[in-house]
Amino acid sequence: MEKYCKNCNSYKNFDQYHKHKKGQFGLYPICKMCRKNNLNINKECVSIKVCNTCKKRLNSNFFYKNKNTSSGLTSNCKECYHIKRSENQSRIENYMKIIVNKFKRKNKINFGVFELIRKYNQQGKKCFISNHNMTHLIDTKGRTDNIYNASIIPIKKKDIYNIEDVKLGINLFYSVGKKYDMDTNNILRIYNELTNN
Repeated sequence: MEKYCKNCNSYKNFDQYHKHKKGQFGLYPICKMCRKNNLNINKECVSIKVCNTCKKRLNSNFFYKNKNTSSGLTSNCKECYHIKRSENQSRIENYMKIIVNKFKRKNKINFGVFELIRKYNQQGKKCFISNHNMTHLIDTKGRTDNIYNASIIPIKKKDIYNIEDVKLGINLFYSVGKKYDMDTNNILRIYNELTNN
């Protein structure tokens, strides 16, 4: 069967049209080639764009590509995109989800994000080793390795970790433990030696 394209004024087979629920015969009113040409024309025209967040007029190379928009670019510039992503991921629920998934890659676990948030609150948001206030900040490059960020530290090595088998400590202690293959007791002993002297 054929359908008339309103753009190129010709009849074409149904397979030459994209699907569209509300269109005639469940198809777009213009053919695939015309739609592709229209999208390319719109995307080539954009050389300067205004960021929705900072309202700056910037060159198009300051925006990420997004084929789902008419301009072919994201609505926020790259800098604002990174700031928004950082703020979103720094929320406690999102941050805990990130560190649970990171811990899960190397260990089998039997707890989830909400149990970890409960543990964070039970510890008074403080590191169990040094009693420092733990943060949950992610920088604009998506890194979670701030030294005061909360990290999951296993108390003893196990095959499957339950929530009782882990504690939250600052990332500094987690990194030292991983780097030098130290368990929690050794980290605690070294910390006490350093702070008492």
